[in-house]
Amino acid sequence: MTEDNPSNGVGEKTKRPMPTTKELEELYRHHPLTEDTTCGIGVFRGPWFQKFSNEKAYVCIYGFLGCMFSACFSYFNGTITTVEKRFKIPSKISGMIMVGNDFSSLVIGLVLSYYAGKKHRPRWMGAGIFTVVIYCALTALPHFIYGSGEDALALTAEYGRDGLSNRTVGSFNLEKDVKKSMCNIGNATEDGCRFEKEGANMPAIIFFSANFIAGIGGALYHTIGMSYMDDNIEKHKIPFLIIHLIEIRTSITPSSAVEQLNTTSALADYATEAGLSHFLRLLGPAIGYSLASLSLEFFISPTLTPLIGTKDPRWLGAWWSGNA
Repeated sequence: MTEDNPSNGVGEKTKRPMPTTKELEELYRHHPLTEDTTCGIGVFRGPWFQKFSNEKAYVCIYGFLGCMFSACFSYFNGTITTVEKRFKIPSKISGMIMVGNDFSSLVIGLVLSYYAGKKHRPRWMGAGIFTVVIYCALTALPHFIYGSGEDALALTAEYGRDGLSNRTVGSFNLEKDVKKSMCNIGNATEDGCRFEKEGANMPAIIFFSANFIAGIGGALYHTIGMSYMDDNIEKHKIPFLIIHLIEIRTSITPSSAVEQLNTTSALADYATEAGLSHFLRLLGPAIGYSLASLSLEFFISPTLTPLIGTKDPRWLGAWWSGNA
């Protein structure tokens, strides 16, 4: 291979030294080639699955999984106030729960992403996506362990003192609130006070663990997924992709994003694929908050008959149903 050497004048060529065997081995050691390029895993591998071994399938799956990730986090954010009310979790503790995913992404996710980037990246991405399943299971687990709670059961026709009236149930809860206030004042030696103060510890730990695990999966998804896409596209398309990612994220409507993507006809197909991936990810929060709003319209125990309506401040919605 030759190149022009300006110092020797126009037309003169100099030879570029070829890399040595040691240099090539060092290069392959840091950037190993993936021998397994077939689509699928285990018994789910065959000619039919190879139809998805292309750029378009990857972009669609990557965007759908990003939508699922953001929807799960948005759903938990939309139901956190009900969770606080149900398990008597203070706001400062719920704040620590919410940053669990950020903490794990910073401490563990980045290190694990660096290690996984040198291995089979699609499989590591699959492992990261599996953490969403664990996240949903753990966030719904406290409901199945602790149930709906005495406060919610007291507001039902089945358990509210043999179907007491709404006013009587309210008086019953008012009496309980007075006892809890006495606990906070200083009468914390009774068993009931100890139960109230210790009852929220384990649910809070479970919620924090769920967010912590999901943060690791999110780091694997974002870092490895984007680098894998970057390594499998032509380099001259990367600046175009970055520009359109910014434009898509700042677009008001999907139609405006499509108009922006069609501005360059030479790269229209690739831009559409990239836009589809990130448009699906942008749909996640809308889906998550909508599902949270719908779930909270139902009583925390759907099989029971509540004596109050959704406008009552004592209402506890089915915060767990979306994750289950």
